[in-house]
Amino acid sequence: MKNFLKGFIAFAVIAATIVSCNTTPSMSPSDVAIKFTKATLLANFDSAKIYVASNSTGVFSQTEDSYKAVPLPDSLKQIFSQAVVTSVGETKLNDSTINEDLSVKLPTAIMGQQEVKQPLVLVKEKGEWKVDLIATQHKIMEDKGMPVMQQATPEDTVPPTPPDTAAPTPAPKTK
Repeated sequence: MKNFLKGFIAFAVIAATIVSCNTTPSMSPSDVAIKFTKATLLANFDSAKIYVASNSTGVFSQTEDSYKAVPLPDSLKQIFSQAVVTSVGETKLNDSTINEDLSVKLPTAIMGQQEVKQPLVLVKEKGEWKVDLIATQHKIMEDKGMPVMQQATPEDTVPPTPPDTAAPTPAPKTK
């Protein structure tokens, strides 16, 4: 029985070591924001997609489709591949929502800008931080003083007007 107990303890220690080595610690919001931004700059949508919140997959797919329809010129791809993305601030709104402010520094100015400040809103889903593109769009609009249009919900939609099913009005009788 003593040998069994020693063997079981040894097995448990080895199993715990293997499991702990194979699990990756949850990434910080700034790590997620930086990895997402770098992947999108490089048009690596498969890599970026894993950082997108579930409510934003439609917006992300539209962005991906737009890029594929009109890809960036190689000169811009080259500039973006050398971009340095860093976190310059983080505001915790609550336990599951964080505003992350990023700086994207380009090696060459594009349209007069060599550094761009990029806010991202991150939310916690199933214990992992994800980029909420819809909340990010709202934040950018609010920061610029623009009115924020809310996304329509099924309760907000008006049902289509049914076609006129009344019998046609007969023509007036002429004498």
